[in-house]
Amino acid sequence: MTNGTDDTRPPGEEDVDTGEPITELATLAAPIRVGFIGRLHRRIDRRTLANNAITASWHFPILVMLEFVVMIFEVLGFGKQDDEGGRR
Repeated sequence: MTNGTDDTRPPGEEDVDTGEPITELATLAAPIRVGFIGRLHRRIDRRTLANNAITASWHFPILVMLEFVVMIFEVLGFGKQDDEGGRR
């Protein structure tokens, strides 16, 4: 049951009259300098590359150890089956 209010807003949030928009703030916007977007993309790419390198440096030793364990099990013959479907 609703009482005519908007239930999608969080509790305690009410309509506040903020007054007229401040027109002086619109004139304060500085133009974007040439190359800014390119520098921004390069900075994001550097951080992404660093993140991927750190992630790989954490996962690589685990993958190597897992491969050694699999190799040892294959050499010892665990988990392999002979031609008749039984274990060796």
